[in-house]
Amino acid sequence: MTALFLDMPEDRNHLPVWLECVVLSPDLPRLVTELKVIHGVPAHQLSLMDAMFGYSQTVLESGLVSLPPPVLSRLLRQPDLLPKLRDWVLESGGSYWDSIEATDALSSSTQRIVEHVRKSMASKTLMADRRRSLTKGVLLFLAMAASVAIFLVWHRYEVNKISQILAKTYEDNEQLRLDNDLLKQRLAPVPVPPLAPGWGFARREDLATLEGDDAKLTKLSGLALEWGKKQPQNSLELAKRLLEFRQGCSGLLLNPPPLTKPQQVWFAARCGDWASSIEQQLHALESGADFRKALENANSLFVSIAKELTDRAKAPSNSG
Repeated sequence: MTALFLDMPEDRNHLPVWLECVVLSPDLPRLVTELKVIHGVPAHQLSLMDAMFGYSQTVLESGLVSLPPPVLSRLLRQPDLLPKLRDWVLESGGSYWDSIEATDALSSSTQRIVEHVRKSMASKTLMADRRRSLTKGVLLFLAMAASVAIFLVWHRYEVNKISQILAKTYEDNEQLRLDNDLLKQRLAPVPVPPLAPGWGFARREDLATLEGDDAKLTKLSGLALEWGKKQPQNSLELAKRLLEFRQGCSGLLLNPPPLTKPQQVWFAARCGDWASSIEQQLHALESGADFRKALENANSLFVSIAKELTDRAKAPSNSG
């Protein structure tokens, strides 16, 4: 059995499709084990939803190709999230995931090399010291044969890591069989739970039922104030909440609220400005800004947005 990560595509455009196939295949536990040996166990473990960084719905609908490269890399650096991703898309994924056929990610040539290693190690006719010497020689040959792929994909990873991956894989054979049985059970159809409702500007359903620009602008002001209903506790939560509100702005820009023409022009310009301010705050967070100061700036921004909408609703041009 060879290292599965050696078959990982060098082209990052092809990596999401390859990973989708492995996630839905019996080879997933083996890939998780190999990635743990390579990257180790991170000091801070993210939840699957935090690691998705606001892209969970697009992953359910369109697969991993919708993830930005940093988010995809985060999943590979925290491989314990991959089985959770598999269970989640099997339970909640759309038709996209139903169309994926799980495939064996091992190349046939590498598989033949490792089969030779396993037969050599299983031989009962060799004495203990000769068996260790032969195994060392075969593993060295395997490392040399795979060196080209290692240089292209993983930029000069040490040969001893390949040996560690193989040794760990041999020990986990029994666990792989158990995981295969579990995967078959997971493939059975399950009911899809309803998605949680959005908040802020994403919750615009009632706008069309309101009469007059003043009522609609007042409603938008109330949606902006929903920011204060949940205060983030750390930088990651703050970034996630900023992204959610930013997505609400995008929804209103792409599908404007039912306002009169002058108010639509004003709202589109201001909503674009708000979106830019949110992006600046996100950039500051990613650059290491102090969490408390960043939270204070965010709270001030959304209070300002709500007030601006309220003042616009009370303007004389909106009365009557």
